Order: sequence, then C-alpha cells, then structure tokens
Amino acid sequence: INSINLFAGKIAMKKLRFFVVLIVPLVMVLSFNIILAGFSISPVQAREGIIQPEPVLHPSSVISGIDLLAADPVTGLAITHSTPVNIDKPVYFTGTVAGGTEPIFFQWDFGDTTPPVNPTPPTSRTITHTYHSTGIYTVTLNATNFSTSPLATASIQLTIPLAPAPEPSEIFLPTLFKLYTLPEPDLVCTYALDPPTAGMGDQALITVQITNKGGLKADGFWVDAYFNPTNPPSQNNLRRWQDACGGFNSCTTGIAWGISDAPIAPGSNRILVSINDDEDPNTNGYDPDYTKWTGYLPTSPDKIFIYVDSINNNDGLNDGAVSESNEGNNLCKKVDEIEMTANDVIVNQHGRSNLPAR
Repeated sequence: INSINLFAGKIAMKKLRFFVVLIVPLVMVLSFNIILAGFSISPVQAREGIIQPEPVLHPSSVISGIDLLAADPVTGLAITHSTPVNIDKPVYFTGTVAGGTEPIFFQWDFGDTTPPVNPTPPTSRTITHTYHSTGIYTVTLNATNFSTSPLATASIQLTIPLAPAPEPSEIFLPTLFKLYTLPEPDLVCTYALDPPTAGMGDQALITVQITNKGGLKADGFWVDAYFNPTNPPSQNNLRRWQDACGGFNSCTTGIAWGISDAPIAPGSNRILVSINDDEDPNTNGYDPDYTKWTGYLPTSPDKIFIYVDSINNNDGLNDGAVSESNEGNNLCKKVDEIEMTANDVIVNQHGRSNLPAR
C-alpha cells in the first residue's frame, strides 16, 4: 500500500485535532509517514462564502521516518485439537506459542477447499472447523506480530475417518424366575445366665449367642435386654428396652448391644456378654451409653426378655433394621449353657456408623 487518505470532515478553526492510524499486518510493515494536508482559507473568504479555496500542503505538518516498536518474534508455534475427530462434527483447534511479543495475529488453513481463515478477533487462539469429507488434511497455522521476523508457521496431519457404524440393535427379554426369592438373613438367638441358678438380686453374667441361619450377612442392628417390661417385645412391638418400662430415667436396668461394621456371615454366630465394652475390648460387650446394668439381676429370670434386631430403622417396614426371611424368631430362648462352636465370633464394638438411632 503506497498511501491511505483519511478525511476528517469539518474541523473547527484553531481547534486541536488528533488522528490515529492502526495497521494490523499479516506481512511486515517497516515504516510509514503521516502527511497532514488540507485547505487554507482566510476569515474573509469564510465570511464571503467562498467555497473553492486552493488546497495547500503544510510542510511543517509532515511526520516522517516513524519506525515500529521493537518486538520479539513468535517462537514455538504449535497446534492442538479436540478428540475424537469425526466427519460432519466440529473440530476445536488451538494455537499455542512459546514466546513472542503480543499482539500475535493468527491465520488458519484447514487443508480442504475452504479459503484461509482469520479468527475473530485476529488474536484469538481458538477456532472450530467442520470437515464434510473423509481423508487426510494438512492443517497450517501462520502467526505474526510487529517484529521484523518472517511468519511463524506450524502444521499437522489430521485424519477424518469414516463415520462409525451404528451399533447393532439389541432386544432384552425379561427373565422369569419361578418360586425364587432373593437370599436374606435370618437371625435367631439364645442366652444363658452364669451361674445358671442365679435369681433376683443375684450377681450374674449374661451371655447371648446370635446365629445367622439365612443366606445373606447381617449388620447394623441392636440387641436389647428387657427386665420385667410392662409389654414384652415382639415382632409387632419393636422398641428400646427403656420404652417398655417408662423411660431411661424410670427403668432400673436394661442392656443394649450394637452390631455395627462387623457383619454376621451366613452360618456364623456372634457372642455377646453383659460386660462394658469400654472396659474389656476383647469381648463384644454392651454399649455403656445406652445401658443400665449393675451386674445383678433386678427380677426373676422368667421376666427377662432379650430380642435381636430390636429397633426399626424408620424405613416404614416395621421389621427392625435387618429385613429377614423370618421376622418371627428374634426373641432369644433361655438355655442352661451356651454351646460354643467353631463359627462363634467374639469381637468388640466397632462403632455406630450404620446403627438405627436410639
């Protein structure tokens, strides 16, 4: 380009006027001159309406020899793109540089029949392009700034594959099971006093043995011991031991064991004892926060009730915290002696993470 004419329009006399020239090149501009030219008109001519004044060039208004500011050239130009790449789907391209003085201007050539593209704005480093034919395309990116170095260029090979074949249709047929039920736990229990002849007022150790006769492990439930309750626990009367005798502050005795984070596997047993779990970590003792137990029987043995899975978990099923194949056999039977087996497990409390709230 040899020259550009800029017309300022009407300019008031004796007023300062500013001109701005912005050059955004894709080839290098070494220098340019600014020459201010116009019409000289006298006040008398202006008053008399003379509209054809002679143009005059003001040499004092010539600004010449302006060189562009120094700039570091663009280096490390590279191209990345989104994946996967598919026909008729937009591909997202990104140009990156390792160095170079901003602003940096980009131009893309996607290697197909489309002409080179300048992003909007020209300094944007991201652009999208959609290929409508399969093949191998050479994607070229040119970048420049106001340095005197040549264009920086980067290119990649991009393969546009055939569209993937549609997945074969599948037909799912329901599977019917005849007389088949999912496995569930089945908790039963027995308990014994030591000594077996202990009566009201006697010191005694209570041992409870829980057996899982079902086909699925059981965890996250309470076992309560009730002493002379006004309404004994049953399948349709699940509640805490203190709810059967007027409340925690009114009842003199009650025991709560928690089975948590220590599931009872099918065919296995769990031994519980009337010992504070905090005092003897080698036993599965009671939870002291929910127990009143002095070690002495407050009533005769025939008025002691021990119930496994004794508290509902608020799921509306009224079946305790563990859904079992048989909900009617959770009241522990009194025996003279607990027969230990190889499957008996004595573990201490492990926490309350999955226990129903008391």
